[in-house]
Amino acid sequence: MRIGILAVAFCAGLLSASGVNAAGKILNNSELAAFFSGKTYKYYNPGGKKLATITYKANGSIASKLDKDGKVYAGKWTVNGNKYCTSYDYRPKTACFQVRTTATVGKFEDLANGKLDGFFVQ
Repeated sequence: MRIGILAVAFCAGLLSASGVNAAGKILNNSELAAFFSGKTYKYYNPGGKKLATITYKANGSIASKLDKDGKVYAGKWTVNGNKYCTSYDYRPKTACFQVRTTATVGKFEDLANGKLDGFFVQ
């Protein structure tokens, strides 16, 4: 039994060291800041259709380019607790979301009120 536990712990360490995400972990405030600041992600709906490419600049601005028509929408992003929040010129009311890891490296779930809203893919 002890050998089985050690083997599981060893394998988990290898997965972590290889960059595989720990599935189901909600990112905290410092992880969210690092996740978004200066990064660009492809954004997909829950069904897997690519909707946009979103750039989160280090200065807190956003540029979202929609796939359907190529329009670019500007906005702002911030981190508030364990959620990231966005507002856009066309939607000035701030909306906040959580990000959860998946078993797939580079793919993260976007959660609205605890429910899957879409996916960020690196």
